[in-house]
Amino acid sequence: VPYPPRYRSGGAKAEVAALGGELSAAGAVSAVHARVGFVYGPGEKAPRVVPALVQALAKGERFASTSGVQRRDYLYVGDVGRAIAFLADHDTEGVVNVGSGSAVAVADLIGAFAEELGAPELLDLGALPQRVGDPEVIELSVRRLTELGWKPEVDIVEGVRRTVRSMLQPPPDETTQS
Repeated sequence: VPYPPRYRSGGAKAEVAALGGELSAAGAVSAVHARVGFVYGPGEKAPRVVPALVQALAKGERFASTSGVQRRDYLYVGDVGRAIAFLADHDTEGVVNVGSGSAVAVADLIGAFAEELGAPELLDLGALPQRVGDPEVIELSVRRLTELGWKPEVDIVEGVRRTVRSMLQPPPDETTQS
């Protein structure tokens, strides 16, 4: 699925991919464009859904969401980094999708976070309306990436565990660092 037009970054990503393709075709550079799906993990900041969810549930607050029936191709941030490094080390050109290749219901993802935090009763699935025009499924074909020999290392359960642990750790005390 190409980038949905409602995502502001979609147009810029498409332009970068096209430019890389033109330069590569002209022999000016060897270019690969990693088209990344939905990333989650440490370092994400609110208002994105995962950090907002973790922050709310960790405080014992309710979290309202859509029904979560829409499915998205989520990939743990560490796997995204490994995939990009992998592509940089391989002689391939063009667009390569970086994702899990398997869409997960948003309700299942946020449910996994709620379970990890011990607060599934605080989820209000269906409290928010579905976004108009929101695609039912966004799942990437990762055939090119897997044919090169890459596969994700972190499944959703482990990714959720790592993310929660990271987001709940207090920031380092700058006064004690040397």
